[in-house]
Amino acid sequence: MRYSRSQLAKFLPDNESIRLFEDVINTAERADINAGNVLVLSADVSNSTTTLVDVLSIPVAGGAIYRFEFTSIYTGTDGCRWTVDGVAFDLLSYTSDYALSATARTVNNASAYGVPASANASTVPGISRVFGIIKPTVNGTLKLQMASAGAGSITAKAGSFVNWTKIA
Repeated sequence: MRYSRSQLAKFLPDNESIRLFEDVINTAERADINAGNVLVLSADVSNSTTTLVDVLSIPVAGGAIYRFEFTSIYTGTDGCRWTVDGVAFDLLSYTSDYALSATARTVNNASAYGVPASANASTVPGISRVFGIIKPTVNGTLKLQMASAGAGSITAKAGSFVNWTKIA
């Protein structure tokens, strides 16, 4: 609920107190706007093919700008790839980052859906992170997707999550 300065003057002793109160309220509102949304994967999602499958998705509105970060805990016996897919956009820039071996990671920077086009030859269980910015041109969804190299399987574990914020 918003209060006018005249309403606040009934409860607060001076203009400085009113200004401080307004600053606290404005800060709280900004924190609430920037806190974002979180969606947690409730059940494992497995894939033993080279075809991308959806893991998590978030709603997006045309013309808005979103910051997103998909974080997946995964196990696997094969190589993998992690990417995003969604609706038409004016702006898309993201990074996918996931294990290649016990001491190396795969990092991809992209501005198109489906990057990288193929999976690593090997992987180890770990955490994948796909994060970036999107400005869709139409309403729809932004989806985290994964695929296996095809000889084994990759499983995104329950508890994986996405955090996203509408920033403009």
